This record gives sequence, C-alpha cells and structure tokens, in this order.
Amino acid sequence: LAARFINDGKSHYAYYFDNDGSGGYYDEEGRVLERQFLKAPLSFSRITSGYTGARMHPITKTVTAHYQIDYAAPTGTPVVSTARGTVTSARFETGWGNIVRISHDNGYTTHYGHLSAFAKGMVAGKRVSQGEVVGYVGSTGWSTGPHLDFGMKLDGAPINPLKLDLPKGAPLDESKMSSFNEAKNKYSKLLE
Repeated sequence: LAARFINDGKSHYAYYFDNDGSGGYYDEEGRVLERQFLKAPLSFSRITSGYTGARMHPITKTVTAHYQIDYAAPTGTPVVSTARGTVTSARFETGWGNIVRISHDNGYTTHYGHLSAFAKGMVAGKRVSQGEVVGYVGSTGWSTGPHLDFGMKLDGAPINPLKLDLPKGAPLDESKMSSFNEAKNKYSKLLE
C-alpha cells in the first residue's frame, strides 16, 4: 500500500511497511510518518488529577507525588497504547490494580493503571501497535472511582505526558532498509 500527495507542486509519499509485525507508514527515506506517541490513551471527559510533585492522596490521606495523569472515563472505556512497543507486564499490582506496562523506542515506557480488564492476549512479551487496545477503564486497586492512571517515563525518570513535545517515531533500522527499498520501488512504479 502506498500513496502520493502533491502539494504546491511537490510530491510527498507514504509507503506501508511491516516492520517485524508492527506495520506503519514511512516516507521515501524510511522515516516513520506518525508521531511516536498519541496525545492521550483514551476518550475522556476530564482530568481528575494532574502531574504534580505534591497532592493529597485520596486513599492514604498523605501528601505524595503524583507523576502521572488520571483521566476520568466510564468503566469499560477502551484504553489504547500511545505508541508501539512491547508489553513488559500485564497483571494486578497493589495500589495500581490491573496495570499494563509497555516499553517503547528511545527509552520511553508507559503504564496504564486501575483497569477493569485487560484486552485479550495482553501478556508480557506481546508487541503492540500505536492505538491498539490494551485494556479497559476501571477502578481496581487504590481508586475512588473509574479512571485511567496513565504515566510515562524516559530512561526511568517520570515525565509529564501532557508537556511532551511529541517526538517523531524511530526510523527503520539499517537492517530493514533493503526490504523497505524493494517494496518502495515496487510501489513507486505504480504511483507514477
């Protein structure tokens, strides 16, 4: 699958390429066209608790850091991975309840906590695509109502996902470029 778009007399190309089971669209140089991360992992009505170094915890009644975002949503609302990656765990953890943790390119990790249920087949080692459902909003663990606790880290340090300058996705690895160029050349002939 490929497309050519002409804007102001200049051609722009997009080529679909399956990169080890995680397909996506790339430009003619093998750079992924999508941003590495979605802005939010679900459709939500409001943020109930923001990213902060100090907030009153609603369960323990102590002031603690909250280095993640709480999104209010009805129980059962689908939660998606904000970027392609590999599930490192999908299990119940004290406090978090049902939680999915995912490792992404370039040192990023994300977590999705208080889920009512995991998506089918969500186990450690599973490769997920950007936008793939990983679970469903719930209120498991230390929670006062249905919401998603979404957190992100870069090289192990918490970062505010709402302030992230969304990076472009990683380019194809050199070892994939030969296969990509072969597919690109085939599609390019059809686009002319």
